[in-house]
Amino acid sequence: MIRQVMTNLISNAGTTDSPSFTVSHFGNEIWEIADLLCACSPVLNVANVTTPTLLLHGMEDPVDTEAQSMMFYAALRDIGKADVRYIRFPR
Repeated sequence: MIRQVMTNLISNAGTTDSPSFTVSHFGNEIWEIADLLCACSPVLNVANVTTPTLLLHGMEDPVDTEAQSMMFYAALRDIGKADVRYIRFPR
């Protein structure tokens, strides 16, 4: 299954070209619901990952920046998840 995932909802709010995402999906600005955004951010729940993971990212993606994929990959790698791969594409 392929899913587009924002791995850190707080940092995504400051780096995406869709700054209204947080308000449109959660109804509040990031500073009003920081605890909720942390609880919903995959990078902060990375220890629960049990499946092999393949991250594919276009380096010029203006919506979900490459930093989102890099953070998730680094977190998986740092906790010793051997079944993780990260592939970047130029577009």
